[in-house]
Amino acid sequence: MKDISDSYLEKDLEKDLTRNRDVFDANARLEELEKLEKREIPEVNGFDKSGVLTTDEVKNYLATEFPKVHLENIPKIDYTDNFVKANENHYVAGTHDPETGEIEVYRQSPDGNYDSEEMKRTISHEVGHDVYNHLDPEIQSKWNELSDDRKTEDCVSERATVSAKEDFAETYADYMRDPLRLELTNFDKEVFMSKYIFNGREYEPRGI
Repeated sequence: MKDISDSYLEKDLEKDLTRNRDVFDANARLEELEKLEKREIPEVNGFDKSGVLTTDEVKNYLATEFPKVHLENIPKIDYTDNFVKANENHYVAGTHDPETGEIEVYRQSPDGNYDSEEMKRTISHEVGHDVYNHLDPEIQSKWNELSDDRKTEDCVSERATVSAKEDFAETYADYMRDPLRLELTNFDKEVFMSKYIFNGREYEPRGI
């Protein structure tokens, strides 16, 4: 038969173990946050106004999902709460300034934003533009040759048919956000992204 003092001792040990686990978990989370903060990413502004992504969520997306080298020439990524129309049938989701490397993301509809995953894809697309601009000339030439005949059925979107640069940005975004669609649409482009751009890193489909 257990002594009453033994029961109290066991309970105290259980409490101490629980406290130690909580402290360990808290320290582990703190270390992970410190690692993310130390990693160099672009300055990020304004996304709290989007209603679908916070600025911290965008920072985390950049820090965890993109190869560091892909962000080196991008000083900042801003969200501007304006709806920008390209023409009667299309809107501007984002822009990349080839001179400064700065990226701007815009509202998805006149009434606001509706899709956090689509906004992440926009960010990926614009980063893709910057990556294309800084490709090694030989690698860029290989892509341009691969993208030379941009038939609709060989591109992941209508936008990708416009130019080799747009094809690269759209393919880059699909590699990160919808790799299965890319593989089914154009396996050679999927292989190119894996071999020359992402160094073999693979991504899970994001359901967009």
